[in-house]
Amino acid sequence: MLTTIPRSRRRHAELVRRLVHAQAERNTATFLELTTPDVVLDYPIVRAGHPSRVTGHAEVRALLAQVTRQLPALAVDDLDVHAHEDPDRLTASFRLHGSGYDSRYLTTFTCRDSLVSRYQLFFDPRALETAQTRAPSQAR
Repeated sequence: MLTTIPRSRRRHAELVRRLVHAQAERNTATFLELTTPDVVLDYPIVRAGHPSRVTGHAEVRALLAQVTRQLPALAVDDLDVHAHEDPDRLTASFRLHGSGYDSRYLTTFTCRDSLVSRYQLFFDPRALETAQTRAPSQAR
């Protein structure tokens, strides 16, 4: 039986793929273009000194600048995006790696008006410390 994927789900899945790549490439301008002005980034598991929630473009821009100083652009592998029954909610899993950093992510996304309005990230925050220990000159 052939099932047709609703257009909004395909569009949102592509939006999520683009956002993950913008995050990995440290492309703040594209990341912000793909999110609502009031976007919420939730980090349920955080390392010391990292906020558990970032809200709005100004806070996201500041956080991404800090992250970029700590770790350069990364590669994305194993990116799988899964739609929920609600076409505005998606889950993605992927691996970010490079410059001594290697971490797997499980993320949830909520979309509104064809943009990401909420991005929840689950990953091992110790991976950054490991990367900084392996290659301190490259990871700062």
